[in-house]
Amino acid sequence: MPPSTRRAALTGLAMGTADLVPGVSGGTIALVAGIYDELIEGIASVDGQAVRLLFGGRFREFAEHIHLRFLAPLLAGIAAAVLLLAGVLHDWLEVPESRAMLFSFFMGLVVASIVAVGSHVDWGTSRWVSAAVGAGVGLVVALATPAQTPETALWGLLGGGLAISAMILPGISGSFILLLVGQYDRAIEAVAEFDFATIGLFAAGAIVGLFLMVRVLRWALREYHGITLAGLVGLMAGTLPRLWPWSECPDCADPGWYVPEIGVAGVGLALAVAGALVVGALEWLGRSSAEPTE
Repeated sequence: MPPSTRRAALTGLAMGTADLVPGVSGGTIALVAGIYDELIEGIASVDGQAVRLLFGGRFREFAEHIHLRFLAPLLAGIAAAVLLLAGVLHDWLEVPESRAMLFSFFMGLVVASIVAVGSHVDWGTSRWVSAAVGAGVGLVVALATPAQTPETALWGLLGGGLAISAMILPGISGSFILLLVGQYDRAIEAVAEFDFATIGLFAAGAIVGLFLMVRVLRWALREYHGITLAGLVGLMAGTLPRLWPWSECPDCADPGWYVPEIGVAGVGLALAVAGALVVGALEWLGRSSAEPTE
């Protein structure tokens, strides 16, 4: 049964919030909430047939074809999170203490996600190999050095395409990809200041990247679901170093990770537990089939 309108909107809100934090992926939220397959199928269904239905005036068939009752509230939730929280999270990430607390919460969320999603995998040799490859890719991405790139139209398009591709992959953050290609501050400031010209550049690149990536993922999930799921679990595990809350220079090639004082570590642990509890709540929502589609 497709997710309800309310559940899709709430999941979208959580996905949008997660995607604003470098190192956290909205795809992780979708996977744990049990809507990942529906998300990929829904986005991939926006194809040539959908265009023909739309311009042919067959609006009901168009809405059914693209799973609009699921996608519309999900995308509305994501957009609401980005518009409402971009400025707030940007300010929090600028302060080392609040950044550490935020990353503590999300590290707990991602660790619990690895356990939750991994429990649904029928582990065997091929799955372990896939997980190892995914972990290797995630680790390379997590330890990559951010680049310095110009604020040109081309880099805006490229940044949008790469970021959206990462956003739908559990474990890889679209925000972190923007950071790697040197476009994160530009994107966040554009949203916070309602710079629609720059937002449009990122959005155009994102549309192209999104429709390319979802077709690859849809094929992989249809043909090799277990292996793909195991690879995504590995991907989440490999990116964990990027979420370590305490570092002297989070965005440097050498982050300077350290262990804080006991009191600070205790607060971080409590927030990590809170993140894990959020995953538990999302898992519960994902298993719930009693709520009818609205």
